[in-house]
Formats: sequence, C-alpha cells, structure tokens
Amino acid sequence: MRLVRIKKIYLDLITSGQKKYEIRAESSRTKNVTTGDQILFMSGRYYKAVADIVSTQRFSTRDALLEAIPACDLGAESSQEVRSILQKVYPQDPPLLAWELEVVEG
Repeated sequence: MRLVRIKKIYLDLITSGQKKYEIRAESSRTKNVTTGDQILFMSGRYYKAVADIVSTQRFSTRDALLEAIPACDLGAESSQEVRSILQKVYPQDPPLLAWELEVVEG
C-alpha cells in the first residue's frame, strides 16, 4: 500500500465519490503506481481513505487530460476550474498521471 498526502477538501471529494481520479505529476515515485495497487490517502493525522487503483492513464499535457476526463470526474464543476488548479500546482505542465479510484475504506 502506498501513502499519498492530500488536502482534506480533495479527500472528502474522493470518499464521497465525486472525485473519481487522482492526478499526479509523473515522477520516479508516481510512475510505478499500477492498476491493482492500493493507495492510503491521508490528510492530517486523523483523516484517511483507502482506494484501489482501477486504471492508470498518462497524459503529456493538461489539455490532453482535460480532453479525456470530464471535470465532474475530477471533483470540479468545469474544465477551467481543473485547468486553474493544475496550473497552480504544476506550473511547468509536466506529464500527468490519472489514477482511477475505487474507495474501499473511508
């Protein structure tokens, strides 16, 4: 099981089923996450959820990701909202990984 720290607002969206994908920049730590892995999402010391990775997808840009995954599956109301968040978190526009989640505990 892999540990991923996440803001509580996003953890709440995952556990409610509103956020079906977790997006991460591709790195040596994230590129080895594969279908069937389990992720322990933690926010602070007391808030957590466990999710299975149902599928993984790689996107070379934010725009490619937004063309493939609806904003509502990313816990947002619009593609522009997702784009704005991703620009703040990843200003360099690195390759992105999308992990499709199925919450098993949380």
